[in-house]
Amino acid sequence: FKISAGRGDTLIAPWGKKWVFETPTGVLRVLRKIKNPIWYKPDWAFLEAKESIPAPNSQKRLVRGMLGDYALDLGGGIMLHGTPYEHLLGQRVSHGCIRLPKEGIKTLYDSLPLGAKVYIFGK
Repeated sequence: FKISAGRGDTLIAPWGKKWVFETPTGVLRVLRKIKNPIWYKPDWAFLEAKESIPAPNSQKRLVRGMLGDYALDLGGGIMLHGTPYEHLLGQRVSHGCIRLPKEGIKTLYDSLPLGAKVYIFGK
């Protein structure tokens, strides 16, 4: 499947917090399988959109549909998941997660058991 991975840049908040948007390489494991995942929008997403950052428990942080129909949690904030932006697959545009087409994430969701090894290699 054509995928999208971390775009490789860095964002630094006005208060000094730094985010590096890379997809980790190595061997990870499927820790959770999630149907209809809800994205918890992190601080960096509000900064990129030039919006004020809401409280951690704000409903503004919960975004439905952004992760597609299925997600496989690999830990550390990294997931294999779907995307509403399939036209961007094949490009380095994510913030670290691996985005897959609808049929790709469904295939992995159905075939990988919890604990399955996921091998991620760089260029």
